[in-house]
Amino acid sequence: MSVQSSTNTILLETVALEIVDDHGNVFQARALLDSGSMSNFISRNLANRLTNPQTKVDVSSAGIGQSLKKLKRTLTATVRSRINRFCTKLEFLIIQEPTADLPTVPVQTSSWLLPAIEFADPKFNVPGRVDIIIGGEAYWELHTGNKIHLGQDLPQAVETPFGWTICGPTSKFPSVFQTCYHVSTMDERLENVLQKFWELEAIATDSNYSTAEKYCEEFYANTTTRDSSGRYVVRLPRKVNPEIILGESRSVAERRFLSLERRMERDVKLKIDYVQFMEEYETLGHMKQIIQPVDYAENHCYLPHHPVFKLSSSTTKTRVVFDASCKTMSGYSLNDALMVGPALQQDLLSIVMRFRMHPIALVADIQKMFRQIFVHPEDQPFQRVLWRSNPSNPIATCELQTVTYGTASAPYLAIKTLQEAAREANQSIAEDFYVDDLLTGARDVQSSIQLMNDISTTLESAGFQLKKWASNSVEVMQNIPPVDLAIQELYNLHDDQSVSTLGLAWEPKTNYFHFKVQLPLPAAILTKRKVLSYVA
Repeated sequence: MSVQSSTNTILLETVALEIVDDHGNVFQARALLDSGSMSNFISRNLANRLTNPQTKVDVSSAGIGQSLKKLKRTLTATVRSRINRFCTKLEFLIIQEPTADLPTVPVQTSSWLLPAIEFADPKFNVPGRVDIIIGGEAYWELHTGNKIHLGQDLPQAVETPFGWTICGPTSKFPSVFQTCYHVSTMDERLENVLQKFWELEAIATDSNYSTAEKYCEEFYANTTTRDSSGRYVVRLPRKVNPEIILGESRSVAERRFLSLERRMERDVKLKIDYVQFMEEYETLGHMKQIIQPVDYAENHCYLPHHPVFKLSSSTTKTRVVFDASCKTMSGYSLNDALMVGPALQQDLLSIVMRFRMHPIALVADIQKMFRQIFVHPEDQPFQRVLWRSNPSNPIATCELQTVTYGTASAPYLAIKTLQEAAREANQSIAEDFYVDDLLTGARDVQSSIQLMNDISTTLESAGFQLKKWASNSVEVMQNIPPVDLAIQELYNLHDDQSVSTLGLAWEPKTNYFHFKVQLPLPAAILTKRKVLSYVA
């Protein structure tokens, strides 16, 4: 069975423009100029990347067939031309997706006699995502009235401040896709067989998410914002389960804390490191002390915490673990109330294999990744801790203000936020990170330096700082401050100098991976779990 169709495609006015947020950050976007729309719209993904404040609204948007969409937020941002100095400030309603990809099918333009003009959208004939709809309020102000007819049965070029748009009907042309289907059926109806065939061939998408995972994704999209500094502010994704009630008496939390203090007295060195860690936590603004009287009637949770010592760490040997799995008086822990979220990252093997294909290799990691993402103030009572640096001081009630390692939702929130920050930048940020470890590269020195600068700039705008850089090219690393290098003796690389990443040791000079086994492993117990537990 062979199918070939003719299509008459209508080209709509799409433009490539720039959108500027309140802090001067510039984002590339694709917009549709739509005289039939009474409002301006912006995709939720793009809106959440802007630092502009979002205002709550309650608006119903009616579409084809009286379909209604409830819209809850709006923002104001500046759009500007990428070819001249034109700019204008517009108010946008925030919607999940403003429209489908446009045009709906590729349009062949090889036979067209296109004039030598500056196109508003150089890819007007290629299906692509639309980030913004500019509606009728501003539509007519964005046209000069100049038009160029491209020929019989062809669209016309219309001049705008963004360049010349191409719009109107195209002549009928055969579809560029010609497909053959071979179908065999016995007892079942033909449509059932075809349905099973397409389900088998379908690429996995978020439709494969469970109901809870879909809810978690929607919850993140609807509640995540950025503050005035550009950092992301997230809500803790709580399960929709009225039976889970959190609450803890301060006396129970105090007994746990006093027990920790007594244990700490046995190890002076660990206690000093622990105190320094917690004081840094507070100094950096990742934890705040509650000065006003604490409201114990509101839902809250105290997180027990204790120090751990990691010998293999090249930076912080002592870390503090917050136990969000500890049961409260209600019998539930904070982790019982939180959603884990869907798996978002590629598998580790794919990342490593792609990394090995680059002639110039680059590795780095994000400094304190989880703690660069703030938790909304309404959710901070679920991250209460008790703390004092000296037993002679009163025990203070504090709240952790950032995403906290040990909570069930922390990995999802961190990875999702990193991916959001990456959408306007090089694809490597989204595809070449495994949690906070970056493994990427390029074909030559210049491309590697550009890639490194692009990634650093993009992540810094969201508060993520890349540290512990390493490369198999000394030239690529020569402008990196020594404090940000994984190997300090950059110009005197020895064969045994390695960088720990993804549980493996990578030697930049020789460019190969290996395991560092710290303890002897008898052959009888060489399991995957055992090996990984001893890998540096």
